[in-house]
Amino acid sequence: MSVQCAHAATCSETQEVRIVGDAPAAISYDIFKASRPVDARKLPSFIAAQQVKMLPDGTLACIVTDDGVADPAAILIQVPNEPVNYWVRSWNVEFLSAAY
Repeated sequence: MSVQCAHAATCSETQEVRIVGDAPAAISYDIFKASRPVDARKLPSFIAAQQVKMLPDGTLACIVTDDGVADPAAILIQVPNEPVNYWVRSWNVEFLSAAY
């Protein structure tokens, strides 16, 4: 996978996104799939195991251009100062450029 930037502030216009609403972000695609639909009974166990992190509303991130998954509901992002990439649901992402 190639990350185009390490900081949202340095994303090109077509790659910068903002998280809309508090969004569960899954470290692996398997965990992303297992957390759908988000269930208040399942999510705490994923968070406790550090497999899912809640990203607060307004978090800026960069799209990972080669995510390797053909699922339009899943978007792989890199959050500034985070050591891993996260899968988020497409409806929790606002593209900051209409060109994307």
